[in-house]
Amino acid sequence: MRTAKPHLAAVYIFCLALVSILAITGVPELAHWSFNPVYNLRPFVLIFSNTTEYILNVILFVPFGFLLPLNWKRLERWYLTFFSGFFLSMSIEVSQLFNNRVTDIDDLTMNTVGTMVGYLIFLLVKRMIPGSSVFSVGYKNHWKWEPFFCFCFAWISMLAFKNFLAIWFFGSSTPMTFR
Repeated sequence: MRTAKPHLAAVYIFCLALVSILAITGVPELAHWSFNPVYNLRPFVLIFSNTTEYILNVILFVPFGFLLPLNWKRLERWYLTFFSGFFLSMSIEVSQLFNNRVTDIDDLTMNTVGTMVGYLIFLLVKRMIPGSSVFSVGYKNHWKWEPFFCFCFAWISMLAFKNFLAIWFFGSSTPMTFR
């Protein structure tokens, strides 16, 4: 089965976006995991004192919400993009229970909002630029599990090679995080 070159390039960009999201949110290497749960389950407690963090969490997931339906025609339905963004954010928040970070309901909410903002941008681009579907391939034109493979690739990359990737992308083994 042959994959169109524009789609393949867009998939690589999507994988890079996923790895970047995981790097920025501070997912640790597996060797450094320890269960020390710190969490906030009260929504929007700090919204007025830390508005920047809320905005940055939205912005972080906009590329994900844009690239997911752009790459895969079967994921153009809003609810599939919504649940994909929710699942990615939830997996990040759960992983933060194991790396001395705060698992926060606000991060989950704002990341999901960012996914949907990206989806709305996708809809605008699709309507304004008819040729934008050149990146998207239909269900029969690509590997069924390709989006799932991208998720797995990003997580395995971060869990196994975080220090190497951090040095490569950020110039140090401690990448920037929002907190």
